[in-house]
Amino acid sequence: MTAGRPLKFKSAQELQEKIDAYFADCDPHMEEVSEWVQARDKEGKLLKDENGLNYLVEVHHKIMTTQKPYTITGLALALDTSRETLLEYEERKEFVDTIKKAKDRCHNYVENSLLTSNPTGAIFNLKNNYGWKDKSEVESNVNMGVAISDKQAEQLIKARAGRADS
Repeated sequence: MTAGRPLKFKSAQELQEKIDAYFADCDPHMEEVSEWVQARDKEGKLLKDENGLNYLVEVHHKIMTTQKPYTITGLALALDTSRETLLEYEERKEFVDTIKKAKDRCHNYVENSLLTSNPTGAIFNLKNNYGWKDKSEVESNVNMGVAISDKQAEQLIKARAGRADS
């Protein structure tokens, strides 16, 4: 039995829950934000204190976040582990389906990025992280053998012999 570091995730279900949280955080969602704004009266005039400084009030509201890209490295960071460690989990029988499914979701996101007006980054990602390759097909029709008659063979031999004598 080999000794090693204890597993960060005790079960595939625990890992899946954390993976789901990562994807949910990447997807657009409502998020509460707060900001400090200048206070105004009912007529819209800025309110000032006795020293002539603007009053500030804290305002809370919700905004819709934008879509963040799904990435293997982003997933690893969300799981508080490294990319390499995350991919090592794929080698473990109990986690293989969970990791493959998460990788496929990241792969699908990048693949869909090819449909944008500037897919260069997506192409680079797919080649370097998902084994995609540029493929060129070259059709070649070369005949390596030459059929000649016995008489032609004799003539060639005599012609070469004649060149060797000169």
